Amino acid sequence: MDLKTGQRKELHLPIKASSELFLDKDGNGFYFLGEKGNGDTERGIYYYDMKTDEIETVFLQKEGFINNFTLVSEPGKK
Repeated sequence: MDLKTGQRKELHLPIKASSELFLDKDGNGFYFLGEKGNGDTERGIYYYDMKTDEIETVFLQKEGFINNFTLVSEPGKK
């Protein structure tokens, strides 16, 4: 949803987000906990860039289990 205009737009994203989705500070992308939607079932934390449609791996769940995460920006940065 565009907060300025109130218009809604359905997004077709190449991800399988199971939970925990956080918009980045610039509004250009978001971090999510889940799997890539391209057949890659490796669960982890990823960053999806909405301008380029690219997915960057931030952290993969190799051993153990990622229950959830919280995005925290650097103190003093705006």
